[in-house]
Amino acid sequence: MIKKKPIIFNSQAVRAILENRKIQTRRPIKPQPSPFAGWAQVEPKLVSYGFNEETGHGYASYEDGSFRQFPSPYNVGDQLWVQETWWDRRDHIPMVEDLNAIHYAADNWYPPDELAHIHYKRPSVHMPRWASRITLKVTSVRIEQIQNISPVDIEAEGTPLTDQLVYHVMDLYQHQRYRDFIQMWDSNYAKRGYSWVRNPWVWVIEFIVIPSEIEKENG
Repeated sequence: MIKKKPIIFNSQAVRAILENRKIQTRRPIKPQPSPFAGWAQVEPKLVSYGFNEETGHGYASYEDGSFRQFPSPYNVGDQLWVQETWWDRRDHIPMVEDLNAIHYAADNWYPPDELAHIHYKRPSVHMPRWASRITLKVTSVRIEQIQNISPVDIEAEGTPLTDQLVYHVMDLYQHQRYRDFIQMWDSNYAKRGYSWVRNPWVWVIEFIVIPSEIEKENG
């Protein structure tokens, strides 16, 4: 069954999507797939991991025979409507769904001084469905640990490498775009316990942009 649900992106990511530079996003798996129990001191060696599209579950198995599976919040075919930071001047009539009364922070829009008193900057989480201008269709889901990201995937995340792609991990750390991705990841997730150095497991969601319901209605 196709689900329609919101997904939050910051302004930098929204611009990358609009410029067709971002076709992937990574989100921490919650809870993390760990076989730890009680006072276990050593993590068993990982044998295999993957994603079952039929069940919509990720899985990880370990050499001690332990096995974990966890349902994905995203599945192939799902439609994700993007929530982003926005400016709103509807406070005098807040129930009216008026696209002409909102602006998007990702467009580098700021209210002119004479209108600043009637524009309110709203966080992305408060964006309603009718105001969303971007709808994504999930084309692929998989799991991995964040440090396994490849140069190609860094580009697909909207942070393209400007020089020759290399795959040796020690070389990768020399690339500014690679460091940019790490900085971006930590700025979003380090305080939540999913920092780069902890190498958390993540959902890797690939997507395409599709005409939103708003565009269909207004088209």
